Amino acid sequence: MAQELANTGAQGIVDFFGDGRDCKDFVDLPYLLHARDPLWIPPFRRSVRAQLAPSYPWHRSGVARHFVLPGRGRLSAFWLPGTAVGYLGSFECVDDQPLASALLDRGARWLRRQGAACIRGPVTFDTWHPYRFAVEGEGRPPFLLEPYNPPYYPSLWETHGFRAVASYISMEAGDLASVTERLEPFLRRAVRSGFRFRKLDLARFDAELALLHAMSNESFAGAPGFHPISLEGFRQIFAGARTLGSNLTVIAEHHDGRPAGFLFGYPDLSDAVRAMRGSDSPVAKARFALARRGARAAVLKTLVVLPWARGTSVGMALVASHLGLALAAGHETSIHALMAEDNPSTHLSVFTGARRLRRYALYELPGS
Repeated sequence: MAQELANTGAQGIVDFFGDGRDCKDFVDLPYLLHARDPLWIPPFRRSVRAQLAPSYPWHRSGVARHFVLPGRGRLSAFWLPGTAVGYLGSFECVDDQPLASALLDRGARWLRRQGAACIRGPVTFDTWHPYRFAVEGEGRPPFLLEPYNPPYYPSLWETHGFRAVASYISMEAGDLASVTERLEPFLRRAVRSGFRFRKLDLARFDAELALLHAMSNESFAGAPGFHPISLEGFRQIFAGARTLGSNLTVIAEHHDGRPAGFLFGYPDLSDAVRAMRGSDSPVAKARFALARRGARAAVLKTLVVLPWARGTSVGMALVASHLGLALAAGHETSIHALMAEDNPSTHLSVFTGARRLRRYALYELPGS
């Protein structure tokens, strides 16, 4: 493990890679900063440590460096060799502009030395993993897997010189019975056109994840910021979907057997995961089991339609199927999560009567 003291900004910043001695200070920091925030959903400590370890699949193609001032701030820098864009993520910091700028400067300088011509964030590893800051929208607690940060984080980045380059929104629709009824004609049309829709088969979970992986890489190819992900890496990210309660993920296939797309959805078990307090011990799992009942919202996280099936009603039919499952499971509202604000999928949300819940931003350092 290599480490050095910062030459500028806050003294005492240590940089490291892997899961060595400084890993504990890095992992523990969010728990110190957000311990009194009742809305914060603690990540699982074991999972965070596993992601820092060299054995985590992302590290087979990418390189990373982590920076931490114990009890005060942390940041990670991520780069895939041969690509132009480097990412800064895993950001946590007290409300201290000199410290934040010192961390951001250290990360940016490291990325430039690797060969990154453009620096963006907050992105942890890549856009398959958590990214973006929440910048607008208060009141409703964060839903499961939603970016959540203190309101001063974006200001720390903006004061350092970062500028927002992409905007995203989440929307929420109520009265699922009415919404599902409005979408039913699209489902019937797709079925008449030879498509069928089925739930993710949890009994064949590994094979199903391989199918979703192949469809994801094909569908997102060519999208800004897209990098293919290995099947092993995809499985690491989505392994937890098996334990999320009611199965709200739908797969679309043509009658000739060709996959056409999928919708990844899940119940908003934010209260149950929050109750685990970042632990996966038997006691924490018991707290999860007690708190998981009565999840009010279903989350529509990812909608994929393969190129050959676009221009049909498959996308709307997938949403109709998902909402039908959510309604049958007792959910009352539907969250349409983390859509690019200029993406046509927002029109579908408006069609269902969904209202804006929150806005998020991705930042870039000009001249990087």
